[in-house]
Amino acid sequence: MNYRNMCWNQFDDFVNDIDYFQEKILCHSRPFFVYDQEQAEEDITKYIEEYNLYDDILSNGYDFLCDKTEVIEAFLTDVLWDFTLETGIGSNGYDKFSEIDGDICDIISDFGKRETGILDLYMLAFKLAKEQLKISKEN
Repeated sequence: MNYRNMCWNQFDDFVNDIDYFQEKILCHSRPFFVYDQEQAEEDITKYIEEYNLYDDILSNGYDFLCDKTEVIEAFLTDVLWDFTLETGIGSNGYDKFSEIDGDICDIISDFGKRETGILDLYMLAFKLAKEQLKISKEN
């Protein structure tokens, strides 16, 4: 473990890097992200269109449906079957989606993902505490 930069005056490089900060927060009770099902549906639909996956969906058991809208809606229903606000698309949805796109593991966790803003609040508190320590050290 790197203890060299574990004092307040060594954190100058990190107070503006929220990604670094997120990795270092180990004890927190509030989620960094929540998942919105409507947004996930839009993200998935856009992904299907962008990567021309409609034919792949058809060939995976949806060819009994009549039109494109029905096919996509049925696929969305299957993929979002175990969707939750806390985790987004669940393992069943992942399995269903990976049948048509084996590379989906790289992006599937981003479908419907929204920041809660808690990291920004934590970072603000950290910056304010650092500033307060700097002021008290000068006095």
